[in-house]
Amino acid sequence: MRPRPPRRRWNALVLVLLACGLLLAGLSAVVVAAVVVAAGAPARGQVVRVAGDNNFPPFEYVDENGVYKGFDVDLLRAIGLETGLDIELVPMPWSQALEALNSGRVDAIQGMKFTPERAARYRFTDAYLTTSTAIFVSTQNAYIRQLDDLQGNSVAVQRGDFAYDLLSSLGRVRLVVAENQEQALDLLVRGKVDAFVGNRLTGLYFAQKKRVTEQIKIVGDPINPARYAIAILPGNDSVVRLFNSGLAETRRKGTYDKIYRKWFGQPLVGAERWLRPVVYLLGLVALAALAGSLLIWRWNQSLQREVTRRTGELADAHRLNREILASVPEAIVTVDSAGNVVAANGEAQRLANDALTGRPFAETPLAGLVEPADLTRTLHEGAPSLGRERQAQGTREERTYRYSVVPLQAGRDAAAGRDAAAPHAAGRGAVLVLSDVTEEKRLTQRLLQEDKMRSIGRLVAGMAHEIRNPLTSLKAFAQLLPAKFERADFREEASRHIPAEIERLDLLVSDLLDFARPRAPNRESFPVAEAVEGAVTLFHRDAAEGGIEIRTDVPPGLFVRADRHQIRQVLINLLMNSLQAVSRGGRISVAARPQGRMAEIVVADDGSGIAPEDLDRIFDPFFTRRPEGTGLGLYLCYQYTRENGGEIEVESVPGAGTRVRLRLARPDSRTKREEGA
Repeated sequence: MRPRPPRRRWNALVLVLLACGLLLAGLSAVVVAAVVVAAGAPARGQVVRVAGDNNFPPFEYVDENGVYKGFDVDLLRAIGLETGLDIELVPMPWSQALEALNSGRVDAIQGMKFTPERAARYRFTDAYLTTSTAIFVSTQNAYIRQLDDLQGNSVAVQRGDFAYDLLSSLGRVRLVVAENQEQALDLLVRGKVDAFVGNRLTGLYFAQKKRVTEQIKIVGDPINPARYAIAILPGNDSVVRLFNSGLAETRRKGTYDKIYRKWFGQPLVGAERWLRPVVYLLGLVALAALAGSLLIWRWNQSLQREVTRRTGELADAHRLNREILASVPEAIVTVDSAGNVVAANGEAQRLANDALTGRPFAETPLAGLVEPADLTRTLHEGAPSLGRERQAQGTREERTYRYSVVPLQAGRDAAAGRDAAAPHAAGRGAVLVLSDVTEEKRLTQRLLQEDKMRSIGRLVAGMAHEIRNPLTSLKAFAQLLPAKFERADFREEASRHIPAEIERLDLLVSDLLDFARPRAPNRESFPVAEAVEGAVTLFHRDAAEGGIEIRTDVPPGLFVRADRHQIRQVLINLLMNSLQAVSRGGRISVAARPQGRMAEIVVADDGSGIAPEDLDRIFDPFFTRRPEGTGLGLYLCYQYTRENGGEIEVESVPGAGTRVRLRLARPDSRTKREEGA
């Protein structure tokens, strides 16, 4: 065993330590005396009125017996003993304490959190604590996790507290102001508010006192940990120095540590320096282990509740998804990368009239409704096939089916504006959406035919007017033939005009036949002025009767390469729409101009215009706002323009008119030479 040191050496060491302590005590007394003298105010007998919160435990509060107590109360009394100040403590609600200090009815507030705004109004002593604000919510609350989550929710705060200023600046928070933090916590417990924001220690104190710790929890990080000190009105520098000196003495003598342990139960570092280090460390480890175990247990319970809740939500979501898939009118089939059916909704089962899941798609009744190459390309290359159509023989007649095949993960790529056919999309399977559109196609064809017949009627009416002109000329020549046949000049005039009028009649009849016969676009070069004049001529009488002016401005040498009859039909439909939108005294203009390799034809009017919400739908088949309309006029314009390699755009302002821009390709010099030959 190691020999024990001689007792004399220990005694000498103790004497040295005592001497150092006496010397430090003397120096401290001298410093305190110097501060008091420098303050210019007597330390003994001076009365200082100090306000404090009457319900802010464990800092300061009035108990059920009417006794004012708390950490701040004990500390102020200790400072009074050290400095000789006669400190009069005045408990009151916090908002009244602030008002009393601002009006000068009291000299100080015994405990206030330091903020830059408050530092501009008050003088603060040296800090003797660090406090923080916390967010308290119900244990069932899962959506408030931090300060920003309070927006849009109701939050209880104490009147005049730091939390009131903080949340007022945050915005969109419904503040419910209480007189003290106990009332604010009660509002949370009773479900009157979504959260309570206040002092962390005070909230925990009230939660334990009211035995509601199982009903509330603290979320988020501590908010604005800041210094906590005595606040004094400016101009009382002597009082500030006296409080600082008294606070320093309580720390030096250990009084501060005793008061702290009394109210917070946590000794400061070094306060019990004579405890054996090993025992102290083991105690801390045991407490930490116990606290950790409790936290893990609580966290595990919370996780279990959260998992149960989320599992229920997922089950509800899956059930809702199944109900949605079962109710949609389209057949939806999911195929894996090997081409086997993974899932199919009710409509797919009904359409197939057979089991689908687990079978190769190529062996199911639905395989004949889809082009095999489309499914193969999607599975191997990740390339989608959208809006395809296929005819198949049904039980009694041929039916038309429309389908789309997309890669499984293409939905997210498409939503993000990416290329769904990217190589990384392959190999994960595909989703097939299939629907029977036979009736839709029939209805479309019937309405198209009705619209075309309506257009033919207008065309025939216009042509009848045009036919009268050459017939009138032929009739005049026929009537004059007996009387003037002998005259050479009459015969010459007749031989020149009669064939021209007959050719004009033949051309009109040919136009009518070409319009009536459905056929693929026959692109050729023709002057824009010819198509415009042919369309405008049909509406001269209607425009004149309605008091509407139609103007044209088309260069005679501007040619386009397209199907002249289809482009003429486009112009007829556009002029018809303008006539229906323009009131008496209005104007319609048709102008054209070259635009690089394209020619632009603009049909404009000053009519009623189109509503902004309808602009994105005007080219949809069957969309119309007119009771007598079919909704196919602009749809045909769009189809014919696209079939001829052109573009069509519509600009409209309600009440100001509509402008339609039609762009068609101009023939190049080689095309002109070939057609000229």
